Amino acid sequence: MNRFNLLLLSKYRTSLMGIATLRVLLWHCLQYGVELPEPLRLLLVFLQRAIPSVPIFLFLSGIGCYYSLSKPHSYMTWLRKRAIRIFIPYAVVLVIVRLLSLPTSYSSWAEWFMYLLTLRFWTHHEGLWFVALLTILYPLAPVLFRILGSSRHRLATAIALMVVILTVTHLNNTADGTPTGNIIHNLQYAGKHIVSFVIGMYIGPFIRREVRVNALYIIGSSAVFLLLFHFFLKDVFCDWLFIMPSVIVLCTCLKCLSESSWIYTSFHWLGIVSLESYAANIEIRRLFTAYLTPWQSSPLLTGHYLDYALVLIIGLILAQLCNRLSSILIARLPTSWTSDLKHCP
Repeated sequence: MNRFNLLLLSKYRTSLMGIATLRVLLWHCLQYGVELPEPLRLLLVFLQRAIPSVPIFLFLSGIGCYYSLSKPHSYMTWLRKRAIRIFIPYAVVLVIVRLLSLPTSYSSWAEWFMYLLTLRFWTHHEGLWFVALLTILYPLAPVLFRILGSSRHRLATAIALMVVILTVTHLNNTADGTPTGNIIHNLQYAGKHIVSFVIGMYIGPFIRREVRVNALYIIGSSAVFLLLFHFFLKDVFCDWLFIMPSVIVLCTCLKCLSESSWIYTSFHWLGIVSLESYAANIEIRRLFTAYLTPWQSSPLLTGHYLDYALVLIIGLILAQLCNRLSSILIARLPTSWTSDLKHCP
């Protein structure tokens, strides 16, 4: 572990996404209101910081987009491929859940359409904010790639970009996750995570060259910077500092697993359906809330153990179904639109 080969980030990229997805699904149980014993709740709080799921997703996305943008193609061609890869699975999940919600007063068609276009997040802080972030991040990705690629001092340029992002998203910022209709605050809430994407894009060339880094040095440096942020920049977003220690430890653990083991296979599968799992979990939660409101006092719903277990199970089944349907729809598109999709989640 002392000399960590960055190539492992590419080898275990899908499984790392699966682990991050599992962490998201577990964390959502607290947001749903599941009454966990205190030790389990504290464990989930610890895992939320130790395995920062959104920063890891964007970090891995930055790596994938670096590889994709390294190949010759036009801006619009690249952007179309990214849109297909993200928005077809996203739309499939939302359309299916919308059909299932028709017997309820889920939302008006106008609200749902705004939700589908991710506009509802920017105006009301509602919806899948991660997908909403990608709608502004992917058009910017080629610009970030050019800035980093044209610089003689890539590290200094990457740091400068990160400082600018953190500064802009921190100024007069009250976007701490509390729902708000302020578009600026919602842009700041989502935009601060672009730092993780920049780190992934910066590290891409080193992965290609199979550079080995001192793992203990990186973990120690991250710890020092976390302390500095805690004491001097306490209100500034710093979850991105957990990325490298997390992925180094996780890759080391994955390396110890047999690729045929059920644990490794489960992580890999969950990574493949990561977007669908995230979307389905949130949408099924909303659907259950709409259907189960009249029975909230039922003993079966005490502690929300049963209903969230059903949310997990149904959400994962729906994720697999939507992944298959999305693959069928994508396969019917022109080949020039869909080649190279696997390189950028």
